[in-house]
Amino acid sequence: MKNAIVISYWSSSPPSNLINLLGQIRSIKAGAAFDILLVCNGDSSNIKSVLIQEGFSSTPLLERPNTGYNIGAWDAGWRELTDHDNFLFLQDDCLILRKNWLKGYLDKFCSNSSIGLLGESLNWSVTWESLEKSNYNNFHRDHTLDGVKMRRIDLYRAFLKKNAIPEGSRADHLQSLILFTERPILNKIGGFCAGNSYGEAIASEIAISKKVQAAGYITEPVKPQNCFYYISHPQWEKRKRKLDRIILKLESWLDFSI
Repeated sequence: MKNAIVISYWSSSPPSNLINLLGQIRSIKAGAAFDILLVCNGDSSNIKSVLIQEGFSSTPLLERPNTGYNIGAWDAGWRELTDHDNFLFLQDDCLILRKNWLKGYLDKFCSNSSIGLLGESLNWSVTWESLEKSNYNNFHRDHTLDGVKMRRIDLYRAFLKKNAIPEGSRADHLQSLILFTERPILNKIGGFCAGNSYGEAIASEIAISKKVQAAGYITEPVKPQNCFYYISHPQWEKRKRKLDRIILKLESWLDFSI
């Protein structure tokens, strides 16, 4: 069995995050053998020179048009690696947190044949109807479907319907910052479903979980704590720091009140 790490990168992103991730991948034991493919959305000439300067010149790189955001890059990546079996999909600004980060995914995935997709965090374990009535279902920047401005939840549901993806009774899906699955499942569901706008890109991140669920598999966080155990992302780290500050204030208030 051959394992692949597929990393998405946008040509206009600062290269420092990618270089940090590649350094972590090199230095922190994965617990299993793997190959890397860096998929660049847009002109790759600049990042190629940076990779050479930083000692990562041997990193395989696939250049593609800047379409489909991270999902578009991931879809191109697994299709390019025709002789690989398992895929860990990362964004370039992900952070490796501990050793055996790849082994942890492989062990969890192989422990239950019903698992079709793993990640670090599961979102929205509620019904679509409750989300549709919530404050989250508002208008947001660049939330358009085929050029038509829509509310968030309305757009996500419309995107699933447009692409003939069953939405299920609940809106639960894995955050598409870190995902793991295997080739037979990707073949079965026809791969990822990319979007063309910011709103469609978020919808496409939900769509991969829904496609896997519709195929009869379950989508789970790699650890039951649902807390970014092996791999994290700055998006989560900012939220975590904010939550930590709230908890500290609450604890201080409780100590004072007691």
